[in-house]
This record gives sequence, C-alpha cells and structure tokens, in this order.
Amino acid sequence: MLRKIKTCLTAFIAAAVMISCAGCTVGTSTATTMSVDGFDLKSGVYIFYQNMSLEEAKTLAQEENDKLDTEDQDALEEATIDGKKFLDWVHDETIKSCKNHIAVIKKFDEMQLTLTEEEIASAKDYAEYLTGEETNEYFENGISRESIEEVLINSYKMDAVFTAIYGEGGTENVQESTLKDNFIANNARVKYVALDLNDADGNALDEAGKTEIKKLADEYLKTVKSAKDNAEMLEKFNEISEEYTAYTEEKAAEAAGETEETTEAVTTAAEEATDTTTTTTTVDPYANESIIAVVTTDEDTKEEDLTYNPSKAFYDWAYNTATKTGVPEIIEDEDKIYVAVKLDIEERMTSDDLWSEAAIDSERSSLYSEPMQDKIEEWANALNLTINENAVDRYEPFDYEIPETETTDNNMVGY
Repeated sequence: MLRKIKTCLTAFIAAAVMISCAGCTVGTSTATTMSVDGFDLKSGVYIFYQNMSLEEAKTLAQEENDKLDTEDQDALEEATIDGKKFLDWVHDETIKSCKNHIAVIKKFDEMQLTLTEEEIASAKDYAEYLTGEETNEYFENGISRESIEEVLINSYKMDAVFTAIYGEGGTENVQESTLKDNFIANNARVKYVALDLNDADGNALDEAGKTEIKKLADEYLKTVKSAKDNAEMLEKFNEISEEYTAYTEEKAAEAAGETEETTEAVTTAAEEATDTTTTTTTVDPYANESIIAVVTTDEDTKEEDLTYNPSKAFYDWAYNTATKTGVPEIIEDEDKIYVAVKLDIEERMTSDDLWSEAAIDSERSSLYSEPMQDKIEEWANALNLTINENAVDRYEPFDYEIPETETTDNNMVGY
C-alpha cells in the first residue's frame, strides 16, 4: 500500500532494469549484506534495491539539472541530489530500502500475520516467469529466483501489515465512513462543455470571434437551464457537447476553405436543437462527467508548479463554497468559456460507481501510505543491524550493465 515503494517496484520489474555482475565469481562471504536477529538479507535483494535506487537517483539528478546526461557515468558521479553526492545518495537510499525491507518482515512476524496460499503462489509464479528462459538476465546478473520471490512476497507482507494497522478492526481501526467523508470533501463532481477562445492553431480569436463564442455559451446555458429536472439537464449537457463538437468541426472546415456556410448559420445550431421535440438518450447517466480532485500542497509547493484541472478559474469555482449544486453557470478564463454545473457527488457514492472496493482501498492507501512509511522507517531505525561491508563494497552501481545478448549460464551463482 505504500505508493512510492510499490510504484518503483512495479516499474522496476516491468522494465526488467536489473543490474549485472556478469562474469564475476561470487564468494560466500558476500552472499548476504545484512543480518539482524538471525535473519540474513540476500545480496540479490540488496542488488535489486541498489539498482532501484540508482534509477531513482538518475531521475532526481536530472530534475536538478535538466542538461544532465544520465548515460554519462562521469557526469553522474559529479552530480548531487539535495546537496549529497550522487553515489552517496544511491548508497544511503539502498541501505534504507534494505532496512525497510527487513523491518516489514520483522513486523509481519511480530504481528503473527500470514499470507494466503494464493498470494504466495502468485509471487512464486511471477518470480518464475521473470526468471524463465526468456528473461534469464536475472541469473546473468547473479540475482536468484529466491531473491525475486522475497521482494515480491514482501510486497504482500507490506499490504498485510498495512491492513492490520489501518484496516477496519486494525490497531488504528480506520472506518470506511472516515474514508468516504474524506473522498467527498476532496473531490468535486462536475459536468461542463469548454468553449475555446483560441482558433485551431492556438491563436487568440479576434473580438468578433470572442463575441460569437460568448453568444454560443449563452445559448448553451439557456438550453441546459430549460431542463425540467436533473436527469434532463444532464442529457442536455450531452447535446450541447455534441453541438459544440459539430461547431468546431464546421469552423475548421470553413477555415480550410471546404465550406461556404456562414458563421451566422452555425451559431444558430443551439437554437434549432432547442426547438426539436426529439431527445437523445445516453445509456450512461454520468457520461461526460468529471471528478476533480482537490489540489494538495505543502510548505515547499510553488504556485507555478501546480496543475489545475481543467483550469485555475474553473477549479476555484468548483471548490467555492458559494457555488450552488445543480445550477448551471458560465465560468470564464483567459482561454476558455465553460458552461458548467456542479453536481452532488454523494449520489454516485455507490459500490457500483465511485465507491467500489477498489476505490475504498485506493482512498485508504492515499490517506495512510505516508504515515505507514513513517512507521516502517521508525521500525527500521530501531533494528540492531550488522552490515557486511565486504558485500556492500563489492556491489558498486556502475559496475553493472544489462547484458547485450540474452544467454543462459546455469553455472552463474545468484543470491
């Protein structure tokens, strides 16, 4: 449930970005890198986390210097991350990840938790798949199937510990109602049509063009406001969305010289649609709706780094306590005019819609993954670890490369 760890883990495995020590002979003195209370961490697990840290370090270093060539070893060695030398950061992060790995195992055992047979089988099957004939670079790199299994199984153990603490009935006993209230408070349900104040080439419309768009927005607003009830209003939003799509296509064709229809004829489309007695029925009652999540910040967040969906003006309207639910409005910003309505999000908080089991798990993770990470680091720092410096010194990040050709050496030792 820890997003940073599991996201990195998934990406790392999926890309098969594994480090190698092809051609080396590994001795027993470096088969493990850490030990605590009878538990020995395989060097293959250490190597796994080392490369994960290396790849993360490249990304972070390039964020600090966008001209950095991440394939240039000399340049990377000279790079810094938050004031720390690149390789020092990789080393420290690797040790931290390994300590966290052990901390999860220890806490899992301490809480007397168990995995299901399905979870264990899933980890073993995936490890076997990753280390099969088609992906034998793991063995080439000295990483055993057992090390891959340990990393995968530990991911399941992490989930189990998380649930034992933050699940219902866990030590923190976080109730579903708490999660639901948080989701409702931090998400806005809206439906809108965005009318562009720029042409197809991204250039601002002239005053006549802007006036035309504003007239069109007024007509659309009148259309959706004419609905007799909420369901009809939502359907009319679908209609004006289709009309605006037709309008923009017509305009594009007109600009390309493919039609001689006048602007006046096009802008009356909304009026003509309003006069018709035929109503288009959309199967999905929530089609074209959007759920806008609240933008979270901290003390280091800069306004220019924030992204608002679909725009700052629209976001402010959606989260303004004065905005009425179920009442269509026009919102304007520099580039667009929105015909929009804010809707009651609680209407969609059902198990077959926004509040599914997956959504509940996601909300629980979103709220408590950081506190969980803090706990893991606290447990890790309390461990009385013995580090095998010979092994740690042996496995240097830049000594490893992905094999150019896929060959299997069954004599290669993996940990």
